[in-house]
Amino acid sequence: MGAWLTSSGIDADMGGIASVTRSCLAALAGASGEGVRKEPLAVDRFLGLYSAQPSGVLADRASSVSFEDCGGSRLRFLARVARQVVGRPDLVLYEHVDLAQCQVLLPKRLRRPWALWGHGIELWRPLPRLKKKALLEADLLLFNSAFTREKAGSLHPEVLDRPYRVVPLCREGGRDNKPASPATSEPPPGKPSILTVGRLVADRPKGHLEILETLPRVIDAVPHVQWHVVGDGPWRSELTMRVRQSPARDHVTLHGFVEEAALTELYRTSRVFAMPSHGEGFGLVYAEAMAHGLPCVGSTRDAAPEVIAEGGTCVDLDCPEELAQALLRYLNATPEEGRNQREAALRRSGFFTPERFAHDLRQALAELR
Repeated sequence: MGAWLTSSGIDADMGGIASVTRSCLAALAGASGEGVRKEPLAVDRFLGLYSAQPSGVLADRASSVSFEDCGGSRLRFLARVARQVVGRPDLVLYEHVDLAQCQVLLPKRLRRPWALWGHGIELWRPLPRLKKKALLEADLLLFNSAFTREKAGSLHPEVLDRPYRVVPLCREGGRDNKPASPATSEPPPGKPSILTVGRLVADRPKGHLEILETLPRVIDAVPHVQWHVVGDGPWRSELTMRVRQSPARDHVTLHGFVEEAALTELYRTSRVFAMPSHGEGFGLVYAEAMAHGLPCVGSTRDAAPEVIAEGGTCVDLDCPEELAQALLRYLNATPEEGRNQREAALRRSGFFTPERFAHDLRQALAELR
């Protein structure tokens, strides 16, 4: 069964949705060769709008895939997608509703079966005609969480009547899929610290202001606590100003973007990962934190409960005291409690493997045969 995978790009330095697409490619590449069994469902062509440059392990895994880079030309991308009329792939998989608009420009009788990923915010808003048509005419909708589907359905009720599968994401395949330093259940050394990692964008609040507001209460109970904030983006200057105005400013470190080794060290030395976001469609960073043994604090307003489960706690942001209590639960843990918390996080992280993701994705797409 041959498939085409379409994407904006998969270069190693592209994060977010690109990381999901890299995982899809790793799951479905089906490279054949000595000692490698060809998958019954395999991507044989990759169409990249901006880039198509697999690297490392992923390049080896996808050695049998034809990669086509459209150089940012939407017209060229559309022309390549239209080749399905003669190429006749068994299915076409779109990473994003923006790209799937190309599919609905083809006459229905000439389209091949196709599936579309729903990630979150791109579906949680009114959609232009072509995007909505793409969403509602897909043969299969793939959602990263039940929350993403339900919220999309609240704006576009017809979505709830469409064939779908929920396929939870994985920590990215194609690498060794392990922290740089082996995670253990032992409590971290040094001062008790909170870690938050996420892009700083005004319209996608990840709970930074809620943590900053509750931090004085946390400091009263844990005087040496430090909050480490990793991430960059257009909202960074606003957050910097808010921190400077806060009585807790001496307990906050804004790191901006950091290299992988520095981030790994922050994961290793922190006691709790906190990102009580207002609207994560999935929140792969929770899985990454738990893989480093960090219990997570998320919110009940998004998909965090589906991801974190027993690996941490989710709080109601309408009740600020819940956030303070959750943070203190991990910061003040005894050595035994800390080990139990970290072991629970590590166990939960074991769900987010490339192998489980590949199995779930292949099972879902097999329905289009």
